[in-house]
Amino acid sequence: MQRSIYRWVWIYWKARARALVLIGVIRDCNVIGLWILLFTQEKIMEKGSPSAGSSSADDLADVATHYLKLRRKRELAFPNLFFDPSWDILIDLYAAAGTGHQVSVTSACIASRAPTSTALRHIDRMIDLGLIARRNDPQDGRRIHLQLTDAGNDLIETFICGLARLAQRRPAICDCAASSVEDMRGG
Repeated sequence: MQRSIYRWVWIYWKARARALVLIGVIRDCNVIGLWILLFTQEKIMEKGSPSAGSSSADDLADVATHYLKLRRKRELAFPNLFFDPSWDILIDLYAAAGTGHQVSVTSACIASRAPTSTALRHIDRMIDLGLIARRNDPQDGRRIHLQLTDAGNDLIETFICGLARLAQRRPAICDCAASSVEDMRGG
């Protein structure tokens, strides 16, 4: 099950990058990945590098939080081009868990930046895939919280650790990404 989720994520991002090349938004499939690498490397350098094989939970949560901010900046640079409520919810749940915050269904819908009905469909789909779970709020019976399952947590940690390791090993790629981003902005 877990291997099929990773494969699905890889196929999804690869197809998205190819589509952007086909419609002429970017010239190179690697530009978006490089942009993410650049940002991740910057955050790792600010906090001090975790070892390539392991990262503390705080470091990973921090990278996830900053990755969310990067996605918001990307949305400003490319309005109405990227729409990925499931991924936004997963990253938001991971970042919240790293800071000890609980995420209600309503908050997850807002984090997805999708209409509520669309976000709820994505939440139901991720529950069916075993990536997230619903949990009743013990203080307020009307509220339901979402949390990552072990499989969902592993998926996000694998992604974030991969970004961190790649940024540590490939600083020259990150320098290339900076100029690619400037080219995309026209500056």
